[in-house]
Amino acid sequence: MSIPLVDPFYVKEEFTKQEFKKIEIQTLQVQDWGGETMGVIRVPLDCFPQTNNPYGPMPQFLLQNFVGNGREQLVKTIVEKQLVDVEDMQHAWSKMIELKHRRDKT
Repeated sequence: MSIPLVDPFYVKEEFTKQEFKKIEIQTLQVQDWGGETMGVIRVPLDCFPQTNNPYGPMPQFLLQNFVGNGREQLVKTIVEKQLVDVEDMQHAWSKMIELKHRRDKT
């Protein structure tokens, strides 16, 4: 018998820089550090190529390993909260797929 996995994904729309620093520090002090939590992650929102990065930070970030459906939850939330335009996120997603195919060929 398998037990269903629940992937809670929490988003607070606005907080001050001071509140954010407090959250980061408190995350490092929790009992489950390294087990149930790996900390607060700062997600790069730039979807387009840069001089030193032909794919851009977002596609490279999305290429990393995620637990469960975390990648999809993240992308959906970023678009729903209008942090990145839908078209820009689609561009980042397609570049991530391109990177994955290039990586898998080697």
